[in-house]
Amino acid sequence: MKKLLTVCLSIPLIYLPITVNAAQFEGSKCSTIGKIKIVANASYVCGKAKIWKAVTKSSPSKANTPVRKVVQTIVPASTPTIPTMPAANSFALNGSKWPANKTEYTVALFGEPGVIMDKSIRTLPIALQKLANVTGNTFNILDVKNVAVPSIAAETTCSDSYSDIDVIVVGVSKWGKQPPDRTGDYHGVTSSRQINKVLQCPYIKINTEASDWVQEDFSATGKSVGHTIMHEFGHAFGLSHPEECSQVMQSCAIFVNEYGAGDRYGLYQLTQGQR
Repeated sequence: MKKLLTVCLSIPLIYLPITVNAAQFEGSKCSTIGKIKIVANASYVCGKAKIWKAVTKSSPSKANTPVRKVVQTIVPASTPTIPTMPAANSFALNGSKWPANKTEYTVALFGEPGVIMDKSIRTLPIALQKLANVTGNTFNILDVKNVAVPSIAAETTCSDSYSDIDVIVVGVSKWGKQPPDRTGDYHGVTSSRQINKVLQCPYIKINTEASDWVQEDFSATGKSVGHTIMHEFGHAFGLSHPEECSQVMQSCAIFVNEYGAGDRYGLYQLTQGQR
């Protein structure tokens, strides 16, 4: 009787459900490449970088998943080759990156009509072409003309309503006065989550009313929308601010409109270098 009671009491312990946070699971480390695991009704596969990657996600409601058309696809001109090692102060990594096997990204640009937004619409493909040539990635620009501008709140930008967008770019008016101690944030700023050092839903803001824009596109060296988009996408891929001032990612007084040696090396390491 005592043995029977012991067995009966242990049965519920065997079948107790284990709660796993799926958002924290994706991007975490795994050991067996190709292994499939189900977590919170979603399937994950152990990728070649030994990181769990979602295969199918839980199906959100149709009301939250609008179908967005790709209006332009940006492909790399060729497969990038590893750049020569630049000066150590010409690039800086922020410690996060996209999954190693991710090579295609969707991008959406939101904002109110205006001179800077018009320039942003025109220069975004140019900036993404420069980024594609360095990283070897493909970028799909989505049509969001009839889609509400997403909130800056992280829980909104990572929600199912925008789950088909990898990088959100928003032109923001009424930015306010320039912060006295953070001059770079006057033109653009990037916020993103990271789980286990894997980037999640970067959100880029562009100041459409910056009072000191020298150029509004790529027409000349100076404070430009083109430079700002390139700079913020650098952050969205895991780059930080280097000390050397001839790079797009610098935070010095001058601005440049072409990725420098440090920029190219850092972006290559964050993409081709980890594949």
